[in-house]
Amino acid sequence: MENPCFHLARDGRSLGQKTSEEVATGLVEQFYQPTDLSWKEGEPTWTPLVERPEFRAANAYRQVPEPALERRREMTLPLACALTLRETLLGPVTTFSALPAKGSLWVPFLWHLVLACVANALGLVWAEWFIRPMWESVWGDMIRLFPWGEIYRYMGYHALLTPVLVTFGVLVSATLIQLGLMLFGGGKRGWGVTFRVINYVGAAANGVLALPFFGILAFPWGAYCLVAGLSASHRDASWKTVLAILFLFLTSCCLLLGGAFLAFLPFTQNIG
Repeated sequence: MENPCFHLARDGRSLGQKTSEEVATGLVEQFYQPTDLSWKEGEPTWTPLVERPEFRAANAYRQVPEPALERRREMTLPLACALTLRETLLGPVTTFSALPAKGSLWVPFLWHLVLACVANALGLVWAEWFIRPMWESVWGDMIRLFPWGEIYRYMGYHALLTPVLVTFGVLVSATLIQLGLMLFGGGKRGWGVTFRVINYVGAAANGVLALPFFGILAFPWGAYCLVAGLSASHRDASWKTVLAILFLFLTSCCLLLGGAFLAFLPFTQNIG
């Protein structure tokens, strides 16, 4: 039996001519949407894919895009934010396995930026309300010798510089991790997926960091979520992701050492 070919279109733009198997595969992998229009020879009108009985199984198999912010139009924004935190922290493998290959870069970045600003601002509050009184009750007068003013000033500067630090950090991290993945034969879904996963995980880690007494868990759990999320989203083995993160760390150290050397080079020439 001859395999029928379908002409596909979305928003008035042609998606080409595909066989039924290609359409079904595209639906499962979320390359095509159920609302995409289809037409084959002999039909009087275009029909949405969701209404075709031959693609009922493929439409039913489609994974729900996650994290929830990827489908924020289906729910209220506060609910989407809460679900995104839960999905990222408690089920990174399932969550990022369902991450669409294409999506907004701004939404996860702004989500990360907001939670980073909140975490840094709350850090000042927790330091004054909880950490300092607790330390003073344990160490007594000795802890009062700590330069609390300098500590608060540093934390304040860090909070003010959060937008710059987050922007620079995620751009550099996403680029170097994607390069590391490609060096080890991974990262085939592209830089955009890496960038989005880093922002979702960074936002979730900052959400934990904002909680008093639980902030210490943000870094180890965030590292696990990052490895699991990148591996699941790119369909890569975990060792490739771990090596890519090590590549980021080593490259960053080399860049910092190189920058420090260049900064002090004029002074060494003057001494000579």
